[in-house]
Amino acid sequence: MSRWLLAAFALAAAPAFAADLAAIPRTIAREPTYQGKPAYCLLVFGPDTTHRVWLVRDGDTLYADKNGNGDLTDPGEKIADEDDSGDKAFTVGTVKVGGREHRNVVVRTDRLAAYVSGDSAHPVAKAALAKDKDAEVVTVTAEVAVPGLTGKGDDGRVSVFARWDANGPLLFGDSAAAAPILHLGGPLRVEPEAGKIALTRNVVHDLMLTVGTPGVGPGTFASVAYEGVIPNDAHVVVEAQWPGEPPVRAKYELKERC
Repeated sequence: MSRWLLAAFALAAAPAFAADLAAIPRTIAREPTYQGKPAYCLLVFGPDTTHRVWLVRDGDTLYADKNGNGDLTDPGEKIADEDDSGDKAFTVGTVKVGGREHRNVVVRTDRLAAYVSGDSAHPVAKAALAKDKDAEVVTVTAEVAVPGLTGKGDDGRVSVFARWDANGPLLFGDSAAAAPILHLGGPLRVEPEAGKIALTRNVVHDLMLTVGTPGVGPGTFASVAYEGVIPNDAHVVVEAQWPGEPPVRAKYELKERC
């Protein structure tokens, strides 16, 4: 068995700090009268935690605080489901916070059971289905204005996607205090898609990595579409060490992208 000791990643224009998302107050200034049991999610835009947008799902309706003022009763912030297939699709559209426009924000929900099979299912997914057989996994996509980065989204915005990560599926919380937090346009890092990695010497491995920003809660790692964001000649470098006398060291440059 190997020990993966160090992964060195060169990401130009990536801030060298991580925002303290866990310290964000989980409060909403004003909420509408809900028809059912609301479910909550919080989006944070930009390098710090200043600009926040609450999402609250109420059955076939999604409330989105598109101007970030904490008032979910403002005009245009009540969004109807657009999908008649049984799943849900809510087009939030443009979010304006901190003097920037983030566009094409879309929230979708699908039956979690469709993504789970057998004993290999993620524990978070299995627990959610045990609690509610109709539990839904959430997908959030957006095109985010990120200073210093140019993506393939609208007017050079960076395309961002969150649904499932090594910690499990993205699920709305049953209260504001339990809401997952997604950080869109935050400091970038590289993480393994499947979580911790065990490498075996002389065995071929598919090492799947993703670039993005971690959030708070399962499924909140916000991956970026790296076309245009990360130069084609910028590659992940992995330094590995296997125990022995002397230890065996090797360096790998990962050039393939999918």
